[in-house]
This record gives sequence, structure tokens and C-alpha cells, in this order.
Amino acid sequence: MKTMPALLFCVPAILGWGCGTSSNNGLPDGTPDGPVDQPGDAPADEAATEVPTDAPDMLEGCAPDQRWCEGDRRFWCESGSIMSVPCGTEEFCRDGECVGWECEPGEIRCTPTGTLTRCAEDGSGFLDPEPCPEGQVCDGSGCVETVCTPGESTCVDASNERRCNSLGSAWEDFPCPTYYTCDPDHCIPPEDCAQDIDIVFVMDVSTSMGFVLQDLSDGITQVWNYTLTLNDDPDFEPRFGLVVFVDDCLVTNGGAWYGSAAELQGAFDTWRAFTSSEAEPGGSPGTNNDCPENAIDGLYAGATAFAWRDGALHLIIFATDDTFRERPGTLGSGPVAVQHTYAEVLAEVIAREIRVAAFAAHVGVCWDSNNGEPGFFTDYNGQPALPAVTGSRAFDIQDVASGAISITSAIEGILLEEYCTPYPV
Repeated sequence: MKTMPALLFCVPAILGWGCGTSSNNGLPDGTPDGPVDQPGDAPADEAATEVPTDAPDMLEGCAPDQRWCEGDRRFWCESGSIMSVPCGTEEFCRDGECVGWECEPGEIRCTPTGTLTRCAEDGSGFLDPEPCPEGQVCDGSGCVETVCTPGESTCVDASNERRCNSLGSAWEDFPCPTYYTCDPDHCIPPEDCAQDIDIVFVMDVSTSMGFVLQDLSDGITQVWNYTLTLNDDPDFEPRFGLVVFVDDCLVTNGGAWYGSAAELQGAFDTWRAFTSSEAEPGGSPGTNNDCPENAIDGLYAGATAFAWRDGALHLIIFATDDTFRERPGTLGSGPVAVQHTYAEVLAEVIAREIRVAAFAAHVGVCWDSNNGEPGFFTDYNGQPALPAVTGSRAFDIQDVASGAISITSAIEGILLEEYCTPYPV
């Protein structure tokens, strides 16, 4: 989530070699959801009261800019006097202001990794996650018994595979792709298919995207190991690369493939920490102060900066939670000039037979009027959506945020569907 410079509100973010290796002009119109209390304001049904300067735990006198909280009351200085008012229903006090609940007190949510988190009693947000009792995992709205080992699979019949989900809380059934057979415990391609796998992750690393990087860190070993089940050649070696972007972009690891799941997990951890910085991953000047992100240059770099193997499954796993701009647009406070267009990205992925699986937003997270669908779920300016035209799929990234879908299981499903299948264009 991006923190905008204005004091009254806070808004989150989204969304070839135009970016470096091993490296938002024009804010949309928007207003706060409602009036924000200013010092001296009080709820309509509650008049502010002056607090005696000799009251217990109170300061002697006060400065004009002082404001603070004690419990569910807010305090401020007015003409040298300390004023106080209680916060209203479904409000709590933070930094001397009454603000609306961030969650329902006592509400329980499950994290993508199966731990449980509760909303604080004052509604100020969710507390640190806590584990479920031994033998249980949090899935849905509470702790449930584990029934299987994540990644474990078995065959329902010759055409359907049953796989344990990423939490171990349930089995999920997957039909085998056309021409595949389930035997003995997972779908396998025809005997004459032995395709290599090259995967590049193209990740938005703006401030609202930490949950995706965390999910990938937690699940990349499982994904890596799953790719190994698709080819029984002892020399089979899947390859993984990573591009990150905000307003500029960076091809990590110098454009080289990562040598192990542990190396890639370390990269995801590094960029998850980066999401709190508001900085630009490619080192461009300025900060990320607007909503759209540079998905276009990130995707172009993902398509062009790696040595894709002939005959391999070429797959980009893309993730963002907002919209994008294309050349000649600019982004951020730098500003950063976008180097490429959607049409150029489309041409490159088709020329290299790259499939683009997208985790994107139907509605961009900054303003409700932001439409995040074009390019991923729907056509963009008369040009086909990248997942559809390349024979892949698009997922709602908010379903990942809520835990409704596991990004790990989704990627495994993509691999299962697209391995050893003809490129559609």
C-alpha cells in the first residue's frame, strides 16, 4: 500500500531491457471518504470538554500542535488548554485522532501460511499471527485438522489427479490435460514429451505487494519440486528468473537463472522487505507517489532479458494489484519515463512463445474508479489480453490476499495445464 504525501488519507498501489539488470505523474482525482476531525472538532453528539491542567497524568499546559490518545479518548491543545473527546462507535484513537475500525474486534482471519490472526479489541488492526494447536492449520475462518501433506498427490482415476493443498487442510481435484494420464500418483504427459521448463517471475514490489512476495517465499520450494515431477529425465532442470518493478524495473541476478529454490526464496525475502520502502528498485530518483506501476517495462524485460531454451515451456508469472501506463507516460516523483508499449510487450511474448499467467486486480487498489482488468482479464485498446492470447490464465490477486486461492497451488495448476501443450498463437 502506498502512503501518499497528503495528511488526510492513505492509499495503496499496483501495478526491457528498458530497466537495468540486477537492478506517478498525474495523480488520479480522489478525495477522502469523509471529513477528518481537525483539532478542536468533536463528534456532533459529543461536545469537547476542557481537561483541568492538574488532572492526573495530564501535562501542565500544552503546545498548539500537541495531540495524543489515552484509551478511546483523543486529546488536543486549544488556546493553551487541553481538550478531550471520546471516540465514537466503531472508532479508536490513533495519534490523537479518532479513526474508523480497521477490522471487527475479535474477528479471526487465516494467513496464507496457515496461522491465525485476531483483530485487536479496539478495532485498530490485526495482531501478530499465532499458530493453531498441533495437528491443525488455519484455513477459511478458523483452525481445522490437517488431513494431508502439502504437495502430496494421488490419482482419482486415469484422467484426474487429487492433490493436497498448500496448507494440508484439504484435497483438491485436478483433471489431467488432454493426452495426459494419471499414473500412479500424478498426471504425466505422453511418453514422447520431455519438455524443459523456463519460468520468469515479474513482480510488482510496491508497498501493497508484500503479501505476494511472502506467499512466494513460503511456497517456492513446493513449486520447484512440483516441476521436477513433470519430467523423469535425470538431467531435467527447471530454470527460474525474477524481474521486479515499481515505477522503474530491475532484472535481478544479472539476468541469470537462479540455481536453487533456496536462492530464489532469498530473493523473494529481499524484495518483500523492499516493499516497505516507497523506493524504486532500479535506482531511479524520486519515490513511488502515484497509483499506476510500470508493468509494461517489467513484462518487456521479463520477455527479452533471459535466454529462453528452444522447445521449453516458456512461462511468465506476473503479479500486480493496480493499473499501468505505457510510453510516453511517466510514473513516480522522479518522474520515470515508461520505455515501452503494450503492443511491444504483446509482440515479444508471442515471438518467443511465452505464456503469461497473471495475478491482477479487477479493480485497482488506489481508487475505486481504477479498472485493473484491461490487458489481463480483458482486451487493452483493442489488443487481446496477455493471458488469453498466450494460452494461460488470469487470477484475481485479491483472492490471494484473502486466502481464497493459494498462489502456490495456482502456479502448479498452470504448469499442469500448459506443460507439453502446443503454443496457441
